[in-house]
Amino acid sequence: MNEKTLRALSSITLLVWGGVLLFFSLSGRIHSFLHPNFRPGAMIAGFALVILAGAYLWATSKSRRHATDCCGHDHKDDSSGPCSPGLGKSPGCCGHDHAGQAAGSRVFSFLILLLPMIAAVVASPDAFGLSTMRNRGIITDLAGLGGAGPSRSGDYLPMPGQGADGVFGDPQASVSDYLPRNAKGHIRAEVVDLIFGTDDEVIRKDFEGNVIEVTGQMFTATENNPGGTRFKLVRMFMMCCAADARPVAIFVENQPGAEVREMGWVKVTGKASFPVASGQRIVVIEATTIEPVEKPEDSMLY
Repeated sequence: MNEKTLRALSSITLLVWGGVLLFFSLSGRIHSFLHPNFRPGAMIAGFALVILAGAYLWATSKSRRHATDCCGHDHKDDSSGPCSPGLGKSPGCCGHDHAGQAAGSRVFSFLILLLPMIAAVVASPDAFGLSTMRNRGIITDLAGLGGAGPSRSGDYLPMPGQGADGVFGDPQASVSDYLPRNAKGHIRAEVVDLIFGTDDEVIRKDFEGNVIEVTGQMFTATENNPGGTRFKLVRMFMMCCAADARPVAIFVENQPGAEVREMGWVKVTGKASFPVASGQRIVVIEATTIEPVEKPEDSMLY
């Protein structure tokens, strides 16, 4: 393997790593692995690595590097030469060919850096499976979420009585008047928003007794299911990246005899309640409609 090819291996390594970051960013696959706050940094890093790959290849192609101290001239009569009998042989004139060892080491390093990355890109799924959710433990109350805050879709909502320009108009307005709603006037919420209502009385009052529309994946309820008609509605909640993502769930009171398709995506509409079960307050939606839906483009909650 010639020196030009060996130099190219370093550039290829940078290029592949940068290309993977750009592919995940531009294809949307990064949504399943990284919090939105960190996604711009991943894309910038991808562009930087690609640029560095090109710069390194250009710089090394212009360099004139000597592999050894032997210049190829005959210095046997030159007492000052690097191979002079009087001075002894320099490290570059040991008479052995180390080029093969160096090439093998660089190729091995190249494979170590790239093969795990390529395998992860090809084999890693873009969604958490049933066994992963079970192993991580499904959170149904606030205690398991630590210090995370409730999730809202879109921009921050104005305070009650506050207009879009920041001016307070109607001081009698209720907080629930400013929650996002669907075309039928039902409150649109996320699973994690409802879970925060188990501990926060103000949030609980926004939802309790109101008709809520919420989307998630169906999951069999093995606890807090006295009549056997409930299932869990699950979403993955991410603080930073996929490594810390945890499944969060509320309970849905299903119609008797209705089929629960494990891990299927559904949109549930029904009245919210916050009963105490086994010493903990939970969220229960008494479903009036359960509609199958497509997986959201960004299936994580933050």
